[in-house]
Amino acid sequence: MAEHAAHAALAGFKWLVSPIITNLINKGYAYLDMDVAEKMQDLENIIIPQMEILIEAAENSPHKARLHGWLKSLEEAVYEAEDVLDLHCYYLLKQKVKRSTGGITVRLESLPLIKNLLKRFTFGPQNIKLKHALMNLENVAAKAKEFLPFLTIGVSNVRGPEATNESGRKVTTSLLTHTVFGRDKDRDHIIDLLRERVGLEHESSFAKSYTIVAIVGLGGAGKTTLAQYVCDYEREAKHFDVIMWVHVSQRMDVEKLTSKMVESASGMECPHLNNLDTLQMELTKLLKLKKFLLVLDDIWSVDDKQWELLLAPLSVGNRGSKILLTTRMKGAAELLGTKHFIQLKEIEQSDFVSLFMYYAFGDAKIDDNTLCKQLEGVVKENASKLHGSPLAARMVGGQLCRRLDANFWKSILNRDLLKDTMKSLLWSYQNLDAHLQRCFSYCSLFCKGDLILRKGLVHLWSAEGFIKTRDESKQMEDVAKEYIDDLVSSSFFQPSSLCDNSYVMHDLLHDLAEMVSKDRCFRVEGSLTKEIPREIRHLSLIMDRPSDVKEEICSLRNLRTLIFVGIINDDCIDDLLHDIFGKLKKLRVVDLSSCEVRKLPKSIGGLKHLRHLDLRNSSFEFFPKSVSTLYHLEFLFLNCTSVWKGLTHLINLRHINCFGGMLERVPRIGMLTALQTLRCFQVQKKKGYELKQLEKLTELQDSLHISGLEDVEGKAEALEAKLKDKKGIEKLRLEWSTSGNSSRSSDMDTQVLEGLCPPPQLRILEIMGYQGQICPSWMVGDRCLLHNLKSLELHQCRALEFLPDIDSLSQDLNDLVLQDLWKLKKLSILPPALTKLVLDACFSLAFGSKEDSEMIRSTQDITISQVVTFSEGLADKHAINIRQSKWSKIISKSSVQTDGNSLRNWLELRMDIIYRNLQEEEVQLVLPPSLQLLELTSCAFTNSALQECLRDLTSLTHLKISDVISLTSLPSADVLGCLTMLQELEIRECWFLTSLGGLHTLSSLKELTIDLCPNLSAEWPTLGGSTSLLPSSLESLKINACNWKHLDDLRPDLASLNNPFMASLQLGNLKSLSKLSITNCPNLSSLLGLDELEHLKELVVKKCPKLTHAETKLGDGGSSQLKSCIIDAPSLLYVLLAERASASLNFLHVEDFNSESFRPEDEQVFQHLTSLRNLHFRKCSIKSLPANLESLNSLGLLYIYNCQNILSLPHLPRSLSSLSLLSCNPVLEKQCQKPHGQDWCKIAHIPTVYVS
Repeated sequence: MAEHAAHAALAGFKWLVSPIITNLINKGYAYLDMDVAEKMQDLENIIIPQMEILIEAAENSPHKARLHGWLKSLEEAVYEAEDVLDLHCYYLLKQKVKRSTGGITVRLESLPLIKNLLKRFTFGPQNIKLKHALMNLENVAAKAKEFLPFLTIGVSNVRGPEATNESGRKVTTSLLTHTVFGRDKDRDHIIDLLRERVGLEHESSFAKSYTIVAIVGLGGAGKTTLAQYVCDYEREAKHFDVIMWVHVSQRMDVEKLTSKMVESASGMECPHLNNLDTLQMELTKLLKLKKFLLVLDDIWSVDDKQWELLLAPLSVGNRGSKILLTTRMKGAAELLGTKHFIQLKEIEQSDFVSLFMYYAFGDAKIDDNTLCKQLEGVVKENASKLHGSPLAARMVGGQLCRRLDANFWKSILNRDLLKDTMKSLLWSYQNLDAHLQRCFSYCSLFCKGDLILRKGLVHLWSAEGFIKTRDESKQMEDVAKEYIDDLVSSSFFQPSSLCDNSYVMHDLLHDLAEMVSKDRCFRVEGSLTKEIPREIRHLSLIMDRPSDVKEEICSLRNLRTLIFVGIINDDCIDDLLHDIFGKLKKLRVVDLSSCEVRKLPKSIGGLKHLRHLDLRNSSFEFFPKSVSTLYHLEFLFLNCTSVWKGLTHLINLRHINCFGGMLERVPRIGMLTALQTLRCFQVQKKKGYELKQLEKLTELQDSLHISGLEDVEGKAEALEAKLKDKKGIEKLRLEWSTSGNSSRSSDMDTQVLEGLCPPPQLRILEIMGYQGQICPSWMVGDRCLLHNLKSLELHQCRALEFLPDIDSLSQDLNDLVLQDLWKLKKLSILPPALTKLVLDACFSLAFGSKEDSEMIRSTQDITISQVVTFSEGLADKHAINIRQSKWSKIISKSSVQTDGNSLRNWLELRMDIIYRNLQEEEVQLVLPPSLQLLELTSCAFTNSALQECLRDLTSLTHLKISDVISLTSLPSADVLGCLTMLQELEIRECWFLTSLGGLHTLSSLKELTIDLCPNLSAEWPTLGGSTSLLPSSLESLKINACNWKHLDDLRPDLASLNNPFMASLQLGNLKSLSKLSITNCPNLSSLLGLDELEHLKELVVKKCPKLTHAETKLGDGGSSQLKSCIIDAPSLLYVLLAERASASLNFLHVEDFNSESFRPEDEQVFQHLTSLRNLHFRKCSIKSLPANLESLNSLGLLYIYNCQNILSLPHLPRSLSSLSLLSCNPVLEKQCQKPHGQDWCKIAHIPTVYVS
């Protein structure tokens, strides 16, 4: 390891022989107006090549120590020259700001007289410093000549041929296919262990719900890859409800790891919480009643108390949950109580050769067959040497892939690099380009296992000055992204599956980064265990109280980077920052994103080199004025709601993210001409907020939202924004306000939109609130400029009558959303690539025939009467309000009333509008076969129109039909049967819908929602109800507010009930159903085929008063997976659940139960709930809880909300860990008071009791 460290130390200097020295000297002497062409020629042609030879040869030289000292001196000289030159530029920027704020915006460089005067009188001292720094740099660099005689350098000693040949480099992709070799047996063995319920004692309520399996092996052996392989399999198999991945590494931080668990379980970023209890409660909510798999990757040491605290929330998971951990130390896994160990061995040699070949050849396309055979021959000749660490194979193979040269491959494989993993990694690092070496080594500042976000890394590298490009047309950020792609293709970074555009580094590569950067980068984790080297330039701190090492930090006078990582709980953070900013003047990056800074110190203004400042988790009411003097600042992240006028002095800003929404209110934003990030801009009729502020912001990237366009007066003012010149904008949103009584004319909006011509490369366009009647010329015909458009959304353009020819607008258009286009009468031909279409509240669009409209008209009175009768019953009995419809806006009604007459009038008015539109012209909607998502809301579609437009949509996966009043039936089986890809179907508020047509033929349907369809009939294709209306592929079914009526002659077996409107629902064919919700179906009397639902996990049944019968019960079929049940009557447990289903239940929620007591048979059901962990009673009229609750030995949580009649509690089980009484009777609350309440003795054993 010491030998590797010595080689690594020298390898870390390679960046010095990049163009950085010549660029520095060129730029510096240019500022001094000195002609150094001859000097630069000598430097570039002689000195720099000699330096490169020295570094290459120094690894095997007896003068290694002396060379290392010279390289250190050269590095210091480069840093010093950079700093002095940077200060020179700072004062130039300062003068530029003063000129612009004085009312004259002008480039300083364009005024030679002013430039010379400034240099003479303002920059005199700086010029002297700059000249000295440059001369010192030249002198140190020239010493390279002195070392050449001491080195015996021949062609064979120099690694020149192995260096990356820029001109001959193969272009590689940024992502490699994740392929695993030789681990299938290990994976299958682990999966078998994960599926077993080893060690679970059903009879004991104290047994853990999880067991632990450990993968043990050496570093680089493939432990993490194997665990990922297992996770990939389990995600497909869906055996576990939740899969979490957490990297642990050497430092045990319970809060950080718990936060990672929350993020992994939820799939979202964890809120910034400083309280461990709050974090654990959040995790408990996510895992409750779930069977989880938690992967703890890279465990080192074990602290019993810390691990007990970390794993405590996992107790709420379901039995059969598992923890899979990876570690190099078997003892650590044993201390955690691991039941099964997988000792990872080397993969078979044949698999290792396959692995090596995979990375060595990669995705290279070798047209030369002779070369291909030569390379394969080299590998076969050296097959006996190909064994060892999979990581080494990946790294060495990745480097060989970049040089498809047989001799080169032979020279490398002859070295037996693969026998020594770290040696192979170091060799791969040495073969990186110098700029990539520097960027990679910088990543040692991050913790092992941490996600590295692509955008964040781009910003950091750019702020540090690592990104160099000779192509002025390329943005610095784009070059940085290419660097990342190169490191991915070379296997130094691995794409993470946890988050898009994020990466991870293998632990051994992280160790390598630490070795090669040890003189420049330092990371403190937990506590300071060794002295921080004074010469370091970059520092990251992962500790709760960084103020404890204030003296050590403040002594690092050359520090350029200060990053705080993790959760900081330090009351002295403000004082610490005051001292740091006052003493560490060379800081370029300050990342305080993990801190809550209360007051930003004025001393921050002294950081004249600062490029990157992250304060996203700190809220300030005021900023010190000194912040406005940070003229070099390029990246700024804030959480601020107050307007900060001094922001526009930061004229070098490239990216600013303001999480408090302040940015759009900053006046004169147009001064920030380098700005790339401006999410929102709000036009106002005030100075500094005009649309022309956007004129010079030509570097804007990604997306731009312009609001307040109602305050723009005419085309000329709109043209001042020069949107067409903003080549980096891909998403544009243009918004006019629709609130208030706007007096603007339609013609004014037309002129303004005409002047807002977007750039031709635009991919996404959204227009909101536009009141013009026509589209602008740049959207129409031959003058159309939107040929790259992928998505078009028009919202609340209520005066627009016609759209341009969408087919000619862009052949590649994928998404089209038309919402609230009230006067739109016709839809043009749609482009062939369209995958998403949303038509919402386009009231004048009517698709159908006159015959259809006449048929609807003839049955309108009867249908409306049935709707009114049903809806009145719902509103009276169950207090369900019919939600407001968008149609109410166009028919001049502020809201929809639920009384019979109002509802009848409202429906009749709607039908009159639809009838009129259908009489004008017969229109059919022709949809392209490529369509995948279709939403039809508040539009006029008749049965035949829907039938025709859905025909042949074989790619459709999502269909939503909502508030389509003219629809009476879904299409027939011959049409719906062709929708072979349809997975989700929503039918909402189709008031006149009576038939589901050929719904049962949707062979791929997974989720079905039917909501508020009061005329829907329960039809059966065959007598007796043996065949279901519903497709057998369903996994989720939700039915709400449907009448489910049918005539008794279809079901003679129900005639004896003397109720012609009783209905049953056949569910027996839904073998894959896991979620079932049936609510507000007053005529539903029976559920059929419950015994067939062996995979049902969640059941909701409410507001179905006639549901008193089931031919079979859940669990009668032999097994039950039911975990959650929400009901409004405990009798439903007896009606629907067999004992087996009751015994599997973990969560029971009883709400709106109107009886004052439980029937004896209802109470008996509770004794079968042997696995119940959570019991909720909400808004119930009962006077007492079931008397036998004490027998529920698995119950952990009891929640009672707004049950005003309960005055006392029964005896509760000893297993209960939490009791909540919220908004209950004050008598009950008093009874439960500690210590004298009469019921206190019944609840004293419960750890957490919450009464409110």
